Parts: sequence; structure tokens; C-alpha cells
Amino acid sequence: MKRAALTLLLPLVLALSLALPTRAAAEHIPAEVLRTGNITVRFDAADRAAAARVLAAAPDTLARVALLTGDADDHLDIRIAPSARAMRALVPPDLAPPAWASGVAYPERGLILLTLRDPNGAAADLDDVLRHEIAHVSLHRATGGRPLPRWFHEGVAHLGEGFSWGHTFTLMDAALHGRIIPLAELDEHFPARENPVAIAYAQSYDFVDYLVEKHGTVALRGLVMRVGRGMPFQTALREVYADGLDGLEEGWVAELRLRYLWLPMVTTGLLLWAVGAVLLFFGWRRRRRQNRARLLVWAAEEAARDAARDARIAARQARADSAASVSSSASA
Repeated sequence: MKRAALTLLLPLVLALSLALPTRAAAEHIPAEVLRTGNITVRFDAADRAAAARVLAAAPDTLARVALLTGDADDHLDIRIAPSARAMRALVPPDLAPPAWASGVAYPERGLILLTLRDPNGAAADLDDVLRHEIAHVSLHRATGGRPLPRWFHEGVAHLGEGFSWGHTFTLMDAALHGRIIPLAELDEHFPARENPVAIAYAQSYDFVDYLVEKHGTVALRGLVMRVGRGMPFQTALREVYADGLDGLEEGWVAELRLRYLWLPMVTTGLLLWAVGAVLLFFGWRRRRRQNRARLLVWAAEEAARDAARDARIAARQARADSAASVSSSASA
């Protein structure tokens, strides 16, 4: 009887246990804290030097990003991990960052995660990653969380990072092999795999940089502020730039083709000659710098020898004058 009752109750207990919400693993919050104003940096004791560097850079970085976004909020919660794997423990499992990330932002929480080493084990560029993630947070706040295309978010986040060989070669390769992704497609689905996402990041940055180069940062901030007031992104884009996304993208692609007009040389020997000429030029310039440095060393050595010689002559003359003076006194 008891066994029959247990048999009947077991499926019920199992069903209830499956229906109850499971508790996610608690996120790790580093114990050490540094603060300046409304910016907080949390870290483990071994990472204090890096945390101090991040804290020193954060206020100015946030201010520069705000010039693009119009964001007036100065609150940030930054957490630092020693490795990409350890960074995953700084948030609950359902918020884990992408496997390739050296940093990640959770704008609705004002939270930024940074790792001192990227997933490949190399030292992460904290300045660039910090600026990138702050831009995501700032855009979210400036628009009140209203929707922005992912390519626009990533493009603004990459602005100010300066020239990047990685972005350049990725974009060149995509242009050469016809792998440029239409922005409308990126708006609907941003790649999740590492290689396609590299192309998506590169062209997102390049397109937003193209808009800034053609129309300036005031127009970009105006676009963000209009979205913040509730205007749909596409409407705001047309109002600010007097053109829709298709027209702007067409202009960017045309500029891209002109920029990489030399790419067909890849299939000929001309590229080898061009690379050789560049290497020769840099070799000649390096040798010239070395020769100039050598001449400066020789000139300094010669000047030192001349000074020593002049000092010896002056000393001999002084001794001779002194001896002559003594002899003249004795004669008197």
C-alpha cells in the first residue's frame, strides 16, 4: 500500500521540482573597490594596479563619449577579472559574455566587465575596451533604451579607437571577396560567429566613421537625441542626413570601392613590386635615422675631445702665466 502510494506521488514530486524556478549561480562581485565620483571599479586584490588605471581613465573617457551621445549620466559600475574565463563569473550564467570578448557592457544595469587578458591569453587593450563598453552604456542611456540598430551601436562604440590594421584588412578582404553584409541585414541579424562578426564590426565602424567624416559629430549627436525623444531611428536618420539608409549606404560602398581600387593588384606581380618599394623606403629611412644618430654621437664625441683639449691648453697657459708671475716677482 505504502509502495503504491509512493509510486503515485513520485511523478507528482518530479513534476513540481521541474516546475519550480531553479536558482541561477550567484554572480561573483570582487571584494576590492575604488571610487571616484559616481564611478565604481570592483576588482580582486591582485589587480589593484589595473583597477587604478581604469578608474583614472574612466571619467575622461565617459566625457568624450558623451560628446557623441549627449548622455548626461555619470554613473558606471566596472568589474575587472584577470582572464576571459574569470570574467564570465562576474554575472549570472544567463548573462555570460561572448566567448571571444575582452569586455562586455550591460547598459540597462550600467555595468561593464573587463578582462586583463583576452580569450587567447594576450594582454587586453584596456583603454580601447573601456571606451567601447562605455559607448554602449552611454548610447543606451541617451536614448532611454529605445531601439538602435546593432551596427550603429557597434560603429559608435569603435569611434575614437584610431586606425586599426585588423579592421582595415578585414574590410579589404570582405570587399575583395564580395562579403560586405548589407546594413539592413545586420539590423535584422548580427552574426554570432567570430569570422562573420569581425566583418560586421569592421563595416559598422567604417560606415559610422564615414557619416562622421561627411557630416560631423554634431549630426551624429542630433541623430541619437532624436531617437531619445522617441523618433524612430530610420526617420531620425533621414531627418538628420537628408537621405535614407539605402542612399547613405550606397555612398559609403562607392567610397569603399575607390579606397580599395588597388585590390586587383593582389592577382598580379604589381603588389610584390609595391610592397618591395615600401620596404625599401622604410629601410632607407631607418638607415638614414641610424646614420643621423651616428653623426650626432660622433659630433658629441668630437666636441667633448675639443673641450678637453681646450681645457688642457687653458690649464697649461694658466700654469705658464703663474710661473711667469712668480719669476717676475723674484727678479724684482
